[in-house]
Amino acid sequence: MLARYWLETCNTTHNVCQQSLEGIMLPLKVLDVSQPQLPRLVCGESEAQYVTLSYKWGNGKKFLMTSTNMEVLEAGFNPKVLPRTFRDAIKVTHALGLRYLWIDALCIQQDSPEQLKQQINLMDKIFLGSTLTIFASAAENADVGLALDTPAKRIPVHLPINTTGSSMASVGQVLVSPPHHWDHDYDGQGLHSRAWVLQEEVLSRRGLSFWSDQMRWRCESKSLLPRGLSSWKLELESRQRQLMKDEAVTEWYSMVSTYSQRHLSFRKDALNGVAGIASLLGKTYELTYLAGLWAEDLGKGLIWRPYNLSKEPKHSNQMPEFPSWSWAS
Repeated sequence: MLARYWLETCNTTHNVCQQSLEGIMLPLKVLDVSQPQLPRLVCGESEAQYVTLSYKWGNGKKFLMTSTNMEVLEAGFNPKVLPRTFRDAIKVTHALGLRYLWIDALCIQQDSPEQLKQQINLMDKIFLGSTLTIFASAAENADVGLALDTPAKRIPVHLPINTTGSSMASVGQVLVSPPHHWDHDYDGQGLHSRAWVLQEEVLSRRGLSFWSDQMRWRCESKSLLPRGLSSWKLELESRQRQLMKDEAVTEWYSMVSTYSQRHLSFRKDALNGVAGIASLLGKTYELTYLAGLWAEDLGKGLIWRPYNLSKEPKHSNQMPEFPSWSWAS
């Protein structure tokens, strides 16, 4: 599997990526996919490598871990009950040679407000601690799967080649093909129109993205993040350099600007969707978080403005109780 080769190459040859993950504890719950035909939900009470999944529910069917089916999932279950994207992620994780997979819908008890709140506040640790994040980038819903059934539109052509003028002349053929479409619109396609995915993009050490026509790898050494997101890898653990507080806050404003233009299903999640980044920034740079702003830069933070003044907010009768001075309001 090509992705396994990428991961092994990254682990063995990329100095920047060889940061030790020893001591990283598994999240509260993870899927054990050592038997992909019979995965089971287990407690994450040990140190181990794991994969995280970033996806978009869309209008697809939902399968959630709740108090009513937790024991069934822990006993081992048929993956056919899951949306196709989840099933594909199980197969990819196993093919990568890794045992554990974290999917929010299956690893956080969805009918427990206490656990939901606790785990949302740990998103920075969950995504920073994972060995790899799988991104279902082109999938508009969880039923689509990772590898989209898109017919190839490239027709390779054999061209003759005859090199001269050097000590090693050669005669043969070269196979040429139209290039892949590298410049995908991250904010316009499937997953990357979703507000929640921003912190998953920023926090993940490595990313394996599945698009309609290609699979892409991104790590600290081989960053394939879109323009803008590359600069948002803030080196939050001082792996290469320590940013000053004002630089970190400036990057936060850039992230919030893009985040605010993405789709959010529930307005009450406006701050939850970036809570992991905020938590990590606050701890790393000793900043005091205030409902989307920073006390140390409040003067500048308070001069935010909406881009579309004429746009009426959706569900205005269900507005969450954010402070009026916060962009989240």
